[in-house]
Amino acid sequence: MIMSSNANCWAQSIVVREKSGLESPTELLSLRKITFRDQEFILNYWTGLTETYPISDINTIFFTGTGNSLSTPASGTLSLYPNPVTHSIYLKNIPLGENRVSIFRIDGTQMMQFLLMPGENSVAVDHLQSGLYILSLNQKTFKFIKQ
Repeated sequence: MIMSSNANCWAQSIVVREKSGLESPTELLSLRKITFRDQEFILNYWTGLTETYPISDINTIFFTGTGNSLSTPASGTLSLYPNPVTHSIYLKNIPLGENRVSIFRIDGTQMMQFLLMPGENSVAVDHLQSGLYILSLNQKTFKFIKQ
């Protein structure tokens, strides 16, 4: 079972709670891919390491953390719009410095990774298939729907 603790909260980490009660949190930015295969839940890290959990040992998988609402951002708040999107996503109020952006399918497969400069930037997503995606910028995550 995958559940969200708050509909107005964007995930920063995924937590695997085993039947033994042990909880293993992992930052989403450290993950390259999340998969379910042959009765196993698998976390593939950017470092090349892999963490595998037998499905029979897992009680719950859930997401934690906070991010920004996509509705009406406050002035100066990092924001993503429009949502849903057809051709391009716009990111506004990007912090100064190097900003790594990753876009993942909901199954955890990374579709894009690139660097953005400060200011307002657009990202072409018209090549992505329709569906739910996660955009990660530094320590913030956003969900968006590609139509």
